[in-house]
Amino acid sequence: MKTQPLYFFILFSFLLCFSSFAQNNNHNPDYHSFVQEGNKWNNVDVWAFPNPPIPIPDFIFHPQCFMLHGDTIINGMEYKKMYFSTRKDPIFPYDWSLRNFMREDENKKVWYKDISSGSEEILYYDFSLEISDTVPVDLGNNEWPVVVEDITYETINNGEQRKVFWLSKEKEIIQKIIIN
Repeated sequence: MKTQPLYFFILFSFLLCFSSFAQNNNHNPDYHSFVQEGNKWNNVDVWAFPNPPIPIPDFIFHPQCFMLHGDTIINGMEYKKMYFSTRKDPIFPYDWSLRNFMREDENKKVWYKDISSGSEEILYYDFSLEISDTVPVDLGNNEWPVVVEDITYETINNGEQRKVFWLSKEKEIIQKIIIN
C-alpha cells in the first residue's frame, strides 16, 4: 500500500529564530512592527510519514528562511515583498525567490497576500491579542483553537524588551512566541 506524507507545520514556528531590527511604531512606542524592510526569520516545516506497525511516525524537518525586501502596491494597498530560501545562509538575490506579500495595519494585524493574482488577503498574525483570547489555527486539514494563556516580556540580545505570547491547546503550553 502506498502511503502519502501527512504535511503539517509547527504552530507559529517561523519565530524560532526571528531576527529583527524593527523601529518603534509611531502609534505605540512599546510596539515593534513585524513588517519592516530587512526583517528575516526561519520556519520549520515538518513532514510526518506513517511507520506501521510502530504507532510513532517518522519525521522529516525542512528549514526555510524568509525575508522582507522591497515593496509594491496592490489594489491601492502597500505591501512588503516576502522572499523565501531553503539555504542555510542565503545570499540576496541569488538564493531567494519571491513568495508572497505582507502588510501590517494600525491594529497590529499582519495580512498575507499570495503571489497569484486575484488571491484574497488573509489575516496571518494578530499581535493585538490579549490573555484568554482564542485563535483558530489551521494545521493542514485540521483547524483547532489555541488560547493566549499568558503574555510576558523577555530581553533580546540588543537589550530591548519583547512581548512573549504563550499559546496553549486545552491548557497545555504548545508554543512560545516572541514578537513585539
